[in-house]
Amino acid sequence: MANAKRTITIGVLLDDARARMGLKKLGSEAEQTGSRWSKMGSLAKAGIALAGTAVVSFLADATKNAIADEAAQRQLTLAVKNSTGATGKEPTAVADYIDATSRATGITDDELRPAFANLVRATRDVEEAQELMTTAMDIATARGLPLEAVTLAIGKAAQGNIGALGRLGLAVRDSSGEYRAFEEAIAAANETMGGATA
Repeated sequence: MANAKRTITIGVLLDDARARMGLKKLGSEAEQTGSRWSKMGSLAKAGIALAGTAVVSFLADATKNAIADEAAQRQLTLAVKNSTGATGKEPTAVADYIDATSRATGITDDELRPAFANLVRATRDVEEAQELMTTAMDIATARGLPLEAVTLAIGKAAQGNIGALGRLGLAVRDSSGEYRAFEEAIAAANETMGGATA
């Protein structure tokens, strides 16, 4: 009987030791899991904070862009009204032209508006500005130049400074070395670079 009690006691002690080790291991794994969840919670909080910051930044940029876009539209409308005396629907038609041109060419309206305003101020005529805008886009594309710089040069040339087109690399002199007329210089540019934007 005494031997049986020892065996049981030893068995219980061994089972108790294994159980304690198992519980200790289980507790350690639970701590690690809790630590992982805590880290994941911290990362999730950081991610949410970062996403919130990105959303706020995006909304701030969108607001700034909308304000800048509206200001550019007003500037173009003002240029058309002041340069051509247009009233009524003509400024709206110009806005529609800019939108359609942007969609057709891939040139942003932010680039087109100031460029077109330059041409309207120089020519004082919306139709002529539209024709010159096509030429300006082709020159800008063919030469890899900023559109606004090209329209400024065309505007100067339209007002008598043909040399401004020469600085864009266009042929502005005839075979005798004399400056061409503005219309001739634009026609020559259309012959060599026409359709570049398309």
